[in-house]
Amino acid sequence: MSDSLVLKGLKDVRKHKGSEMLLCNPKRGGNSYPVKKWWAQNAGQTTYVGCSVFKVTQGANTVYLAVDTAEMSTIRIDSGADFTFNFYGIHQINRAALFTLDWELIEHYVFPKISGGKVMTVTPPSGGARPASAAAVVTPPATPAPAAAAPANDTEDDDEDSNDSSY
Repeated sequence: MSDSLVLKGLKDVRKHKGSEMLLCNPKRGGNSYPVKKWWAQNAGQTTYVGCSVFKVTQGANTVYLAVDTAEMSTIRIDSGADFTFNFYGIHQINRAALFTLDWELIEHYVFPKISGGKVMTVTPPSGGARPASAAAVVTPPATPAPAAAAPANDTEDDDEDSNDSSY
């Protein structure tokens, strides 16, 4: 399955094809969702940035996609299988990030305004795990139970001279 949309400004979603990405509204109102700054962390302080946040669901798995937007920004977001994203027509947006449902950073994207070229994907070593897609999760076939050992046949005690060594 795939999904595509164009985000203009902070919350104007246009040309939405599919149903995997859903724009989240801030609980306290307003146009932007406060997200902890993921690209630079200072030991003594926590900084929040205003983002447009999408809840992305594929099968039974869900993640958050936070886009550092502004009033005049524009971006087209295409979502593919396994929570992969492509970004096009990026205007006045510097970064985006993919989070787990517990807001652990999975990876973040640095757009051409900062990276100086293509969209750069950064996966932190201590980041959260990307959910496995339903197609990637394969249940192994059930292994048959081992056959019960055949009982020893000790009823033929007549022939002591026979050399029957079937153990």
